[in-house]
Amino acid sequence: MRRSHGGVSRVEQRAADRRPGGTYGLVMPHAEYYFGAVIDGIRAAAAEAGTRLTLGVSAYDLRVERRLVEGLVARGADGLMIAPTPDFDTGELSDETQEWLESIPLPIVLVERPVRPGGRASQFDGVCSAHGVGAANAVRHLVELGHTRIALVAVKGPNTPLVADGYRDAIAHCGVESVGEAYENLADLSALDAEVASLIERGATGLLILNDQLAMRLLGRLEAFGRRVPDRLSVVCYDDISAELAQPALTAVAPQKEQVGRRPFALLANRVARGSEAGGVQHVALVPELRVRDSTRVPA
Repeated sequence: MRRSHGGVSRVEQRAADRRPGGTYGLVMPHAEYYFGAVIDGIRAAAAEAGTRLTLGVSAYDLRVERRLVEGLVARGADGLMIAPTPDFDTGELSDETQEWLESIPLPIVLVERPVRPGGRASQFDGVCSAHGVGAANAVRHLVELGHTRIALVAVKGPNTPLVADGYRDAIAHCGVESVGEAYENLADLSALDAEVASLIERGATGLLILNDQLAMRLLGRLEAFGRRVPDRLSVVCYDDISAELAQPALTAVAPQKEQVGRRPFALLANRVARGSEAGGVQHVALVPELRVRDSTRVPA
């Protein structure tokens, strides 16, 4: 696969007589980390179907997304799988973005972008991870171990509001205390260290950290704060891209990333092949798996 920022590149090609599904376009915010695994799922499904894919990488730039889609339409793509850039504070697609999606003259499947029932883009097929459920399962795991004072530490991204909602829901339903929430400020990483130290001073014995990279960066800091993992602090991270490589191996919430790629391909193939006979719109929410490793235990 040839990766580019703001460009379109072919990621899978077969001879025309072996491409019953034609050409499908992908517009993703990036081609690495989380979405790299999603794209791998799409590629595997396309290879099995003998379908050509072209990939555009937007780097979370709405203007770039529009140019990429215009290029795909002009090149004769038969359908589109897209993860449009949402508002990072809410996780929602803006009304303007939803109106633009409506104007695209191709069958569309949304990837990792849930739309509220009242949103105009709810008319499109979509596949996403049930991030709220994943976060809630992480909290319940900590509570079942005996932790009653828990905190959330997170990067700011499109899925952060969904993870935070699931965290707060589970805290309320489990009847335990949220010591607080801390969010990464890329302009001042030391500020997050101070906030995490404050959470620990206030008695947090369990942390849910979004994402793997942040959790692995914080592991050394936590020991400096006097909270060696898992002896005096349990940690669950979110994404499970490289969590098992940490020391200790991190318990992690693992979205079904390959299926988040394969399922949109199947929905789009159905739309392209059957058109108006493809049936009703489908919104698929895949529940992440909790993978228990060495970073969580009964509180000391």
